[in-house]
Amino acid sequence: MAWWQHPEDQDTPPVTIERLTEWYEQQGYKYGVDGDDERQYVVSGFGGFGVIMEITRAGLLRVHGLYDVDMSVSEENRSRLDSVCCCYNENALFPTLYSEADDTGLQIRSDFVIPVGRGANGKQLSSYIYTMLDATLDALRTARLDLGLEPNQEAD
Repeated sequence: MAWWQHPEDQDTPPVTIERLTEWYEQQGYKYGVDGDDERQYVVSGFGGFGVIMEITRAGLLRVHGLYDVDMSVSEENRSRLDSVCCCYNENALFPTLYSEADDTGLQIRSDFVIPVGRGANGKQLSSYIYTMLDATLDALRTARLDLGLEPNQEAD
């Protein structure tokens, strides 16, 4: 039977940082909590990719993926990253990929958001997080493959 057909699953407590970290602990994943009183988020890493999870003020669960691409900042490299991101975005609804540049070089970023303002029961929240995390990591792996880059071998 589906979760919505179980009366005991009708309770949908607020989605909080504590519930996100509880999910990480249940999975046995390493994580940290960062931020301040205004904004807290869960930080983790998987296979060379960074992941930030937060609950926004608008009641959205946001999974933000980070991939530090081993490429220098140049117009040619930026164009290449933009092309990979654009191609991915044309073929997938979620997450959205885009490129960023800073003093350390180029990055590919991803964003995936879903509304959780009305809360979520345990099964719903677990499903949301797993789906969002899996889609985010798959998108970043696809971008890495499309760029012809090798996986980062650092342990997370």
